[in-house]
Amino acid sequence: MAQQGRHPNELLRRARGTRSQATLADLANAEIERRTGRPGALTDKAISELERGRYTWPARPTRDALCAVLGVSDPAELGFVSRRSAHAASLPPWAPPLIDDGRPADLPAIRAVSASLQAADRQLGGGHLYPSVVAYLRTEIAPQLAEPGGTDLFAAAASFSEIAGWMSHDGGLDERAERHFGQARRLARASEDRGVTGNVQASMSHLASHLARHDTAVQLADDGIRIADGARTHRLLLARLHAMRARGFAGRGDASQCRAALTAAERALDRGQNLAADGWVSHFDAASLASEITWCLHRLDDYPAAQRYAQAAIDLRPGDRVRSRTFAQLALARVLIAGREVDRAAMLGDTVRATAYALTSARVRTQLVDLASDLVPHRGNAAVARFLASMGNVPAGPTLIEESAT
Repeated sequence: MAQQGRHPNELLRRARGTRSQATLADLANAEIERRTGRPGALTDKAISELERGRYTWPARPTRDALCAVLGVSDPAELGFVSRRSAHAASLPPWAPPLIDDGRPADLPAIRAVSASLQAADRQLGGGHLYPSVVAYLRTEIAPQLAEPGGTDLFAAAASFSEIAGWMSHDGGLDERAERHFGQARRLARASEDRGVTGNVQASMSHLASHLARHDTAVQLADDGIRIADGARTHRLLLARLHAMRARGFAGRGDASQCRAALTAAERALDRGQNLAADGWVSHFDAASLASEITWCLHRLDDYPAAQRYAQAAIDLRPGDRVRSRTFAQLALARVLIAGREVDRAAMLGDTVRATAYALTSARVRTQLVDLASDLVPHRGNAAVARFLASMGNVPAGPTLIEESAT
């Protein structure tokens, strides 16, 4: 999302004078080390970003060092103005309060925001939430990445970039999702966290399958398995990666390889059932695997088994996982059509149509319209006819994610 009202920081530019951006970064790094005992990590690019107005409130060590180097006492003299109060209005109401005392958001607060955003996303879809995710990433996390310290913030930034990617995908903007996932992978590698990197690999593999790039999907999953393998706490992630690998094989029509990958996913899930969630790694459970197995078996034309797993995915999902249940219902409806149980498929379509009012999900609406198209040849069935007649009431819904956002 392009930041609205961004203006070049002329005060900082004038204060720098004839010194190059690289020279100013070096001087500020030396001042940071003098004050904190740790070397600074500012670069000429970071100074350029500040002068362009991309960031208006760097973390306190950077502000203090630049003020000292440039001979001012007030950060406002260098054009540094906190945007937290402005962005607080764009953040969801469940986000922890952003206290404008110069302290960067700490990891527990960032995790709390992440958990709340994802919980709301599962119920509502990503359309309303995407701007808040990008704003939080840019104003609360990104400015701290240039500061000395550990790699945990890079993992947090990778996670938020990945969430933005999924929200873009849910909004039907897959090119943007690819960009977010690519950024997430770069940040994950910088974090040196194998779980976070493998998690992003799984997301990229899922998107590749969706875009019918099945060989790429398999390769991305294979790479993720190599990255995450060997760590006991990554077993649930390994289950997800094996499931993504199975999707790629199913898309290629390779039944034996697909079934072998699904067996590996089931074994990894069994071994990881009693393990706690690992840091920033996405949750993956029996319902998640059932949904993936449904997709694969449907592609392999094994409709009876696909129907069993689709029903299991619905039964295992609690009521607060609205979008996941909806996708499982749509998957079951497609399998039922393949099995010529069109009246049941139409009734499921009616259920999903009612849910679509609450979800800002382009994927839900697209799959619902596709379901209606698949049922058109069966419009002589009374249940199908009622469902098709009701489809004129499917809402366009609120704007998902504006195309102008980046």
